[in-house]
Amino acid sequence: MRNIPYLQIRSRCAVAYSLPAETRDYNRRKNITKKAYSGAMTAHAAKRIRTCCEILVMRSPEKTVYNPITQRPCRFRLTFVTITISSRELIDQRAAYEKGLKPLIRWLRTKAGMNDYIWKAELQKRGQVHWHITTNVYVPWQWVRSAWNNIQKGNGWLDGFHMEFGHWNANSTDIHAVGKVDRIDMYLAKYISKAGAAITGKVWDCSNTLAGKKFFAFERDWDTDDNIIAAIGSGEAIPKHLDNCTIIEIKNPEILIPPPHLLNYKTWKTT
Repeated sequence: MRNIPYLQIRSRCAVAYSLPAETRDYNRRKNITKKAYSGAMTAHAAKRIRTCCEILVMRSPEKTVYNPITQRPCRFRLTFVTITISSRELIDQRAAYEKGLKPLIRWLRTKAGMNDYIWKAELQKRGQVHWHITTNVYVPWQWVRSAWNNIQKGNGWLDGFHMEFGHWNANSTDIHAVGKVDRIDMYLAKYISKAGAAITGKVWDCSNTLAGKKFFAFERDWDTDDNIIAAIGSGEAIPKHLDNCTIIEIKNPEILIPPPHLLNYKTWKTT
């Protein structure tokens, strides 16, 4: 059976592999028994998160943005946002998602232009649910806190805080940009996919731009192989041969893509 060679592009490597030209008509899904939802971070979910994280990084080049608070430009790529519930009463986790996180995500999408994002739910030690959101859109922390506290106020989650402190501006959010991390894709995946206590309801989700998205791959040709050989020869790439593929470690795998495929790659990154 004839095999077709492919090259898959990732954030810091490329994967060379082959697939049969003709695939068997076999439905794997009909032989798989769907497991009951556990609310825990399963190995399969962690793998999907790692893929989403890596693709998010590939879609998020460093850029200069304007900070309307400081009125100065700053360098930006990704940000981590932690959202906590201020109520001392434990909020039902499903209700917290529907009445809290869901409206905040909607606000971030419509008001802040957040198109690419991943979020994950975790439990605090006292059992209250909180969320981590990672996105490539820059939003001043004051805006996020104000929007989230307005949502909390509407749900009655700030009533106790207001009675105690006399104001509604609870320290309910934490935002920090990703600094100088060499393997930001691995750092992000580890940060988000770590296991924790079981959650009632959704454990994580992501934007439609990331959901189910696969890494960019194309058929290898002579030009592609020449690029790979040249990168290895110059020391820019290091090949690691495995049983079913070769992983080509390279800081900028885009240089391996021949011109005819570059336009498709750029379209993949932005859609």
